Amino acid sequence: MGELRIVSRRLCASCKYRMGVGNNVACNYLQIAGHSRLYENGVKMYDAAFCDKYESGRKLTTWADDLNLTRFEPEEYDTYKMQRVAQGRKVQKNV
Repeated sequence: MGELRIVSRRLCASCKYRMGVGNNVACNYLQIAGHSRLYENGVKMYDAAFCDKYESGRKLTTWADDLNLTRFEPEEYDTYKMQRVAQGRKVQKNV
């Protein structure tokens, strides 16, 4: 486990686990390491605004690898985020 850092575009742009998505930079730790950077044994360990997996260096994947991401299931955080959005919509309707 590395130092816990606040995620930013600049930080991610220098990380070896990055990937390009259009003009944006995204984390590709799940595809490279084979497990989530946020969850361990189904338990959320960190908020997505923080990262302890950062390692400076050259990108580990090619642009062709980045294009093939549609084969992978969403990371647990994506599911969590979608649930939070849905929950927020329910709360707004009840107001």
